[in-house]
Amino acid sequence: MQITIHQALFGDKKDSLSLLKTTLPDERLAHKICNSTDLSDRGQNWTPAIRGFAFDDNYIILKTYSDISPGMRQGRVFSHALIIEKNDLGWINNLEVLYDHFQNEMNKDLDIQPIIYLDREFSITVDNDRIIKAAEGLLNEQQIVWIGQDNFPNAIATLWKNFKTATRFEFKFGINFNPTSVSNQNIVCTPDSLLPKWQNTKFCIVDKEDKVANPSPAALFLVSGDKNTNFHSFLEQIGYEHTSLKQLSLLEKGLNTFTSLETNNDFNEVFNLFNILNANKNISEVKNDLIIKVINRLIQIIPHANSQSINALRKLKLTKELLVLKTELEKVIRIWLENKLFDSNFNLTNDT
Repeated sequence: MQITIHQALFGDKKDSLSLLKTTLPDERLAHKICNSTDLSDRGQNWTPAIRGFAFDDNYIILKTYSDISPGMRQGRVFSHALIIEKNDLGWINNLEVLYDHFQNEMNKDLDIQPIIYLDREFSITVDNDRIIKAAEGLLNEQQIVWIGQDNFPNAIATLWKNFKTATRFEFKFGINFNPTSVSNQNIVCTPDSLLPKWQNTKFCIVDKEDKVANPSPAALFLVSGDKNTNFHSFLEQIGYEHTSLKQLSLLEKGLNTFTSLETNNDFNEVFNLFNILNANKNISEVKNDLIIKVINRLIQIIPHANSQSINALRKLKLTKELLVLKTELEKVIRIWLENKLFDSNFNLTNDT
């Protein structure tokens, strides 16, 4: 499949931020993108920065430079943007390929042509400790502040390669200089000198020496994409392709129960695993044999369950493919009721 990525240059023209040139056939789209390339609340002592965000049905990856050309008013910026159609994002696995099209220094005279994306093996090496902390924060729906600009582009590329298309499109990253000006960005970098500004704020700070002692399986999966893990096996067995980081985090909550299902006697844990699978929006893709296995485990646990657990089963919803288990469920619940209701030692109010 051939993927074409268009380019655009944005910078100062007649004292206002403007489109300078583009390869887009629809130049109106490039003009619309222009204002989104500005960098507000600019600080000092920053180097050219990689940024990314969705715009209409496109995703923009750009490199923004401080424009210090002679005679230029202070605070102006120049940006080189790569414009990717949303439907192509699933094929753009290696941002390193795109980074290669950016210049180290600002070049307003750059000759730009449409880019034909050719994937290649990922060769970036990074400090996984910092990226794992960033991944943990993203999974916990925190906004991440990466201290220093060093290795930030590589960290973004490392996370990106293991994102699914929907997550990539929603992912917003860049550079920021002030905690009060961060809007809906998922992760930003900030110059080292500004660290004090970010301390004691709501943000998840990823400093240069940070690491996570016991990283979660989902965070390790996001960073490494390792297929030889229990978590990846879990995702495969449920036939699931996560569409958001939130859903990935939710699935992780069922991992321990999944790995110990045959010996797990905790009704709540097994019932929660069923609910996690059932909450999957792509329920038709979940392999029925796993759900049947979970329900069968519930059937085995029910005789020892308390009344609250039995009451929770009222919310159990079976798809038509799973109705074959309804009779067995009804039978074991009926036996539970007969045993408990006629047991003189049974006290409903104290049954926990």
